[in-house]
Amino acid sequence: NNKKGGVKIGGGDEFDLPTAQVEALTASVEKHVRNSRDGSINWKIVSSEVGLSEDVCAKAFLHFSDEEVKKAMRGKPVYTTNDLVEGIINSVDADVVKAAVNAALGAGADVANAKAAGIVGGVVERANRLMKEETDTCNSLVAEIGRLKGEIMVARVKRIRDVEDLLEAEREELEEERKTQYFRRAKFWLGE
Repeated sequence: NNKKGGVKIGGGDEFDLPTAQVEALTASVEKHVRNSRDGSINWKIVSSEVGLSEDVCAKAFLHFSDEEVKKAMRGKPVYTTNDLVEGIINSVDADVVKAAVNAALGAGADVANAKAAGIVGGVVERANRLMKEETDTCNSLVAEIGRLKGEIMVARVKRIRDVEDLLEAEREELEEERKTQYFRRAKFWLGE
């Protein structure tokens, strides 16, 4: 029962927790939920009982066993896998997981629903982080587009000014030519 493969936690340090340690974690959490006035989990106590850091305990707690998944789905087909959940959990700040689980337990949820709340909290935190990254990327792209359009406008204005200068030079040359022609005609008609 102490075989590896109970839960694998990533995100910085890798932990492959034995099934017995995962079961001890779940039992400790359930005990503290029953004994707590507000239904929250004291992660320091749980971590000292299980022998893992608070962050690892919080993330490992979110992993559902196959039996828990079947029970939660109430016979409905399951389209997600623990690998998907594991990827989300491992990329989430453990403080977010702790807060979501404690809030769910404080609102009267059972342990399985608290796990689900922790996962949802993690998904929301990850979505917010990704949204911020995408927003920052979009903002920098918009700024770069604005900069490039500004450069294009400056180049166009310079070209227009160059054309205006050429036209002005041509106009002055034509004016000089017109004056020369006028004086030649005047000399011709005056007989000079």
